[in-house]
Amino acid sequence: MKIAIIGATGNVGKEAVAEALSRNLEVDAYNRSGNPVEGVQAQVIDFTNVDDVVEVIDEHDATIISVVARESEQANREIQAAHRALISAAPSGRFIFVGGAGSLLDENGNELRNAPDFPAIYKSEADLFGEIYAMYKEAPASLQWAMVSPAPVIAPGVRTGDIKLDLDRPAGNFISTQDFAIALVDEAVKPKHINKRFTAASVDEQAASGK
Repeated sequence: MKIAIIGATGNVGKEAVAEALSRNLEVDAYNRSGNPVEGVQAQVIDFTNVDDVVEVIDEHDATIISVVARESEQANREIQAAHRALISAAPSGRFIFVGGAGSLLDENGNELRNAPDFPAIYKSEADLFGEIYAMYKEAPASLQWAMVSPAPVIAPGVRTGDIKLDLDRPAGNFISTQDFAIALVDEAVKPKHINKRFTAASVDEQAASGK
C-alpha cells in the first residue's frame, strides 16, 4: 500500500511516518520546506497549492494531512481556504486530515471550544477546524475524507499501542502523538470513517504520557 503524509515534519506527521514505516507501507513524505524526515526522503509541497495536493491524493491509496496553523489569523484563513479549494477540486483519492479537539462535544452536547475555561491559546485553531469540519459535512458524498480529532490533550509521549475511538465526544482526556499516529494509519489502511469525523485517546493515559 502506498500512502502520502503531508505535514510530515510536525509532531503528529513525523509519528505517522514512523508508524506507517513500521508496518512496511510505502510512504511518501511531504512538507513545505523539504526538511529531512527520518526513514524516508521528503518532498516539497505547499498545502495551499490545491493542484499539487490533489495530484498527491490521487496518486496514493490514502493520504494523511497533518497541517495546522497557529502563527496568525491570516495563516488560519489560508488553511481554511485551502480546505475549501480541496473540496471544490474533488480529488478522487481518499484522504484523512487532522483536526482539533475543540469541535468535539461535552456531556451536554456543547462544543468544547465554547466552554469558558477552554484554553485561549488553542481557541483560534479550534474555531478554524470547527469551521472546516462544517464545510466537509456539506461536501458531496463522492468526496472520500475523514477528519481525526485527538483527545483534548495531545503531546509527545509513548506508543502504548492501545487506543480507543469515539465519534462526536472525546474518547478520553489524553493521547500521545505516537498513539494518535496509530489512529491515523489504521484509518489509512482500513477505512472505517469515510465522510465522518472521529476521535482517539490512549487507553492508559498515564503510560502514554511517559510518566
